[in-house]
Amino acid sequence: KDVSGNVAASSNSPSSIQPPSNRFVGGPGIVMTISKQPGADTRKVTDLLQQMIESQRGRLGDDIRFETAVYQQKEFIDHAIDNVIEALRDGGLLVVVILFLFLLNFRTTFITLTAIPLSIATTAIVFWYFGMSINTMTLGGLAVAIGELVDDAIVDVENVFRRLKENRAKANPKNPLLVVFQASAEIRNSIVFGTMIVILVFIPIFALSGMPGKLFTPLGIAYIVSILSSLVVSLTVTPVLCYWLLQGKKNRDGEPVVEKDSLLLRILKGLFGWVIRGSVAAAVPILIAASIVVAISGLALYSMERDFLPPFNEGAVQVNVSVDAGGNIAFEII
Repeated sequence: KDVSGNVAASSNSPSSIQPPSNRFVGGPGIVMTISKQPGADTRKVTDLLQQMIESQRGRLGDDIRFETAVYQQKEFIDHAIDNVIEALRDGGLLVVVILFLFLLNFRTTFITLTAIPLSIATTAIVFWYFGMSINTMTLGGLAVAIGELVDDAIVDVENVFRRLKENRAKANPKNPLLVVFQASAEIRNSIVFGTMIVILVFIPIFALSGMPGKLFTPLGIAYIVSILSSLVVSLTVTPVLCYWLLQGKKNRDGEPVVEKDSLLLRILKGLFGWVIRGSVAAAVPILIAASIVVAISGLALYSMERDFLPPFNEGAVQVNVSVDAGGNIAFEII
């Protein structure tokens, strides 16, 4: 059953243990477990019940009090949502740092990062239009996609930035607007095809049935909608921002300044150039080694234990004690 919360009604009789003002420690009492209807919002039901209980305080006698904080599933939901929001925040900060380290340019970093809030805002609008809720699984889909929301934009920005830099170094440079259009058109097919391949990987999630389908379908929808939103942003907003912000600096004589790659990017380009040349020269041994690693990984994956969901720590322990007619006591810890 889907429990919305437990409510303890206790009597403050002289024989009972007197608890602190905000806790129920012991004494005679009644525990009521309240379950919501399927499809109802657990947080909304909990808030409405809390309001109803607050309105009844004092009407049943001074020796009766209600403790609604014994267990509330709303607290676990809020805690889970806070954790996902924290992951979104940390992921966004990491994206900012990594982008700036590679690009070493505030303008290119800003243009690329615009894909994140615009994609998330578009996803929220789509959810609102279709009546979907923001929950742990939809936020989880956004958390998974947070690093990929900038993929399409950064490919476009990097190519435009490079083409504009090459154009400024020419004796007869072209119009920057034409350069931006040509640079965006060069990689447009690659961006679209790459995004479609990533989306196709998530399509099998919608074939899940039963409880797995109910849980993971919102995650897949959030992921796909956000990735499609980032694609739209990279094809529309990103080229415009590139034209406005990346036309380049000019020196005192009015001549364009040719900007260099960052030191980190130059080091990585040299390193990966050496790695690519070496891998092409030793293609057969590398493919054999990769096949062996894949086979070992497949065997390890097959032997691993499988659980539908990992164990959850809801931050609450419920102990049920039952006594039968013979005086035998049974304990149940939930």
